[in-house]
Amino acid sequence: MNKWCDRSLKTGAECWRDSSGSVIIMFGLIVMIIFGCSAIAIDFARVNRSRSLAMMALDSAALATAKQLRLEGGSADELKQLAQSYFESNLRAQRALDTIFDNFDVSIDRAKSRAIISVEVTTPTALGRIFDVTAFKSKHTAEAIYSARDIELAMMLDVSGSMRGTKIAALRDAAKDLVDIVLEETNGPSANRIGIAPYSTSVNAGVYAYKALNLTSLRSTCVTERTGSTAFTDASPLLVSLRQRTNTCPASPVVPLTNDKSVLTDNIEQLSDGGSTAGHLGIAWAWYLVSPEWASFWPSASAPRTYDDPEAMKAVIIMTDGEFNTAYENSNGNSVAQAQNLCGNIKKAGVTVFSVGFDAPGGALNLLKQCASKSSYFFDAKDATELRDAFTRIARELTGLRLTN
Repeated sequence: MNKWCDRSLKTGAECWRDSSGSVIIMFGLIVMIIFGCSAIAIDFARVNRSRSLAMMALDSAALATAKQLRLEGGSADELKQLAQSYFESNLRAQRALDTIFDNFDVSIDRAKSRAIISVEVTTPTALGRIFDVTAFKSKHTAEAIYSARDIELAMMLDVSGSMRGTKIAALRDAAKDLVDIVLEETNGPSANRIGIAPYSTSVNAGVYAYKALNLTSLRSTCVTERTGSTAFTDASPLLVSLRQRTNTCPASPVVPLTNDKSVLTDNIEQLSDGGSTAGHLGIAWAWYLVSPEWASFWPSASAPRTYDDPEAMKAVIIMTDGEFNTAYENSNGNSVAQAQNLCGNIKKAGVTVFSVGFDAPGGALNLLKQCASKSSYFFDAKDATELRDAFTRIARELTGLRLTN
């Protein structure tokens, strides 16, 4: 017997009418379920898009506000206005939905250069209101800290004879790119500082050679390594003098830490090639530029801060295109051995080491890998484009903003 119809009581037509009514009701229910699921899916996609746009805009506003707070300060009202302008400008191009953003709030932690921004997001439903769901509400927060540490960076730049021609030109471009990023223009002078240690057969200490060698007259301003207990250390030359074992060094002298972009770019433009590769001397002088042990040696404006200063980040870039092949003190070992000792001690002191090979042979690359503070801080640049990219990436790493949430 048909469970839907008792044919002993009803005709076939009557049974068909009864069963078709049931089918229509079930079909209607299925359609409503499908429509409801589709409505939910459509509105859920709208809500997700609104929330995604809100978070991207909040992140941008938080980063901009934290940076402004760190570099230039401002009142609470000024910072909130800045944050809101960044938030709204980032939404403007993509805000196709009729989403409502309410209760925009900015919280500032000046001690940590931190900005915390929140907003309530209300997204009206497109189809959900059929089921009496008119909107979805949520609150979102973004937090950003602009790196609270000022950068003290020394660039050890290879200007040996193998850098002749297009290589030295590429190095000038890469170094200037980095200076532009690290000393990004603000309303006042940058708190970051950069020094330069060009090297070839030795290092040219320039006007600082007299103090470094503790001499009143000089054959040249070239300086070489120390021996004994101060070898491979950053001991002040005011306590133990450096030595002079050659009169051959780069034309370009060392430049102590400065935030004067013109001084740095002028010296970079004047870099010229020639000589052999005393790489360990370049490493040592990059260290001296950021070492607090040398604070009383350099002019006061170039004096490095202490190693334990929580608001200072010390870093060096070690760059070469060839094997280290020139040293002067046999008791210290060859240039490679001295470089290895120096790199180890620099990292122990808490200085971050980046290393860059520029079309360099395998032996040089192996040394650079050992010197880098971590594997991602080693760069093997095969050509001028990759060299500029390496210096840019180092600059971005040093100056990068970080999101905490």
